[in-house]
Amino acid sequence: MLDLLFGGRSLIFESRLSVEDATMRLQREITTPEWRMRENRRQLFMGTFADGRFRIFRLASSRNSFKPTIDGTLSAAVNGCHVNARLKMAPMDRFSFGLLTAVGVTLLLFGLQAVITLVDPAGAVTEATVVELLALFMAPLMLVGPLVTLFVETRKATRTLAALLESQPARSTTKAVARQSEA
Repeated sequence: MLDLLFGGRSLIFESRLSVEDATMRLQREITTPEWRMRENRRQLFMGTFADGRFRIFRLASSRNSFKPTIDGTLSAAVNGCHVNARLKMAPMDRFSFGLLTAVGVTLLLFGLQAVITLVDPAGAVTEATVVELLALFMAPLMLVGPLVTLFVETRKATRTLAALLESQPARSTTKAVARQSEA
């Protein structure tokens, strides 16, 4: 899942839909990017689509999620169409992910310091130690929460695109694996 942070993940769809049908479906389900106080749009994605190229992300009702951006191309194939898509995180999402990870590691260190103090025979339980122990319990949430959110949103975006194209991804590769296979 961390491949989305470092370069992205490639997905290849071989759909039985014609290029025209797939284009029509994508155009129907992609809305223009604009900010709204309440998201009540019926489309599945927000972004742009032109000349067989699209840059979209899944519309979600929650504002606190890491939604991957999907860059892709649509081209004709022998038995339908070929969609080459790349899932990656936006720079601001990567920054937020890193910030939450840094806060989680800091909380973990404070909590571990409290545990060391408790293990020390001369150490006494004080209010500061209780606060540090609370930090120890908050640290896993700060570290695991963003990973779970990223995992869930990536699966939802992939499944939504697959349902729209009536195809499952033929393969999923990361940038490093793609470079190794080219060599």
